[in-house]
Amino acid sequence: MWKFIYNFLIFPLIMTFFLLGSIFVKKVRKGFLGRLASIKKIRTFSSKLDENDSIYWFHASSHGEFEQIKPVLDRIKKINPRIKVLLSFFSPSGYENVNDDLVDCKLYIPFDFYFTTKKVFEMISPTKLIFAGYDIWPNFIWSAYEKRIHTVIFSATFTFHNKALSALVKNFYKSLYTNISAFYTINDDDSERIKNLIFQKPNIIIKTMGNPRFDRVKEKSDTLKIKKNKNLIKRTKRIILGSIHNSDKDIIIEPLLKLMLDDDEICCIWAPDEIEEGRMLDIEIFFRKKNISIERLGSKSINKIKSKVILIDTIGKLYKSYWYGQIAYIGGGFSKGGVHNVMEPAITELPVFFGPNYTKSQEAKQLINAGGGFKINNGADFYNEIKSLLSNKKQLVKSSLSSKSVIDENLGSSNRVVQGILND
Repeated sequence: MWKFIYNFLIFPLIMTFFLLGSIFVKKVRKGFLGRLASIKKIRTFSSKLDENDSIYWFHASSHGEFEQIKPVLDRIKKINPRIKVLLSFFSPSGYENVNDDLVDCKLYIPFDFYFTTKKVFEMISPTKLIFAGYDIWPNFIWSAYEKRIHTVIFSATFTFHNKALSALVKNFYKSLYTNISAFYTINDDDSERIKNLIFQKPNIIIKTMGNPRFDRVKEKSDTLKIKKNKNLIKRTKRIILGSIHNSDKDIIIEPLLKLMLDDDEICCIWAPDEIEEGRMLDIEIFFRKKNISIERLGSKSINKIKSKVILIDTIGKLYKSYWYGQIAYIGGGFSKGGVHNVMEPAITELPVFFGPNYTKSQEAKQLINAGGGFKINNGADFYNEIKSLLSNKKQLVKSSLSSKSVIDENLGSSNRVVQGILND
């Protein structure tokens, strides 16, 4: 039943919105046009394979989800360098910004039409089909099951917040998840939810393995070639604002200005979630009208810039910048998509603030429970909470250590996931 509903109702609606979005939104248009070339890329890739090649197909929604895949991919390739890796993305943020020598073929995941997925698996038969996180596509799952392809979801989470839709949505996922070979979840609660959903399928592997992204954050931090000041109090009294959406800007920009006007020592680094000239100009104009100095980072060193506001204008600079501040605010919490990566500031021992939509982020929940994360509901919260923390050094240090402890306590997931993928 659900195959019929998905293929004749749900997915046509998705494609309608996708087509309309591609007309008006550049990012959606890139993804749409990129998918038109995916089948050709798969055909070219498969033509170069030997008969005995083992193919692992990894899929991530975006660049953020690739951060979960990266440590797993590194370890798998070290164990067996001959494995061929196909990597697909849903979003241009992943496809355009991930260039990894361990990947043999990179593409946008093809459109999830049933006939398309059937054709894909006729051209190529991966040994393992591996999804990172939540971005799974039903016809890929169903077609892989028909072809007896071992399908894995790792860093899996499973929650429902709308009780009215819960029963219907659960029924859909039940029909889908019974076609998956293995679930490697982030925590025991997620494992229990999946077990309760698919209890009649005892052959499906369900294991709690944690989140490999913690390992990735640690590895990136360890390889940074900058001087890391691990004494938080001796760092500049700077707020690092990472992955800021327009919805965040509308909430925080006025209270941020007030914080800087109240205390001349306070400054900030601002990184928008998308590097777009129009948005950066808006931020520059706002602060200059208020007589606050602002400068784009470019290729300069943060320590060499004297302006009160530093605007990050290049992808790949944000995660390094956290070492130059005392507090982080991470964007996305006032948007439908939810809060962005809170682990990168946590590894640098920063207390982390974010908006109310954080429930999809297990790491944000862990930070709150540990005392290193803080939810804000409005601009007044932003001003009051940050002002209070910056004025209380003892509490600032305590929150800083609590934030870092969440990272330390969750390392090692990548090795567990790799062993599961290779051996289950």
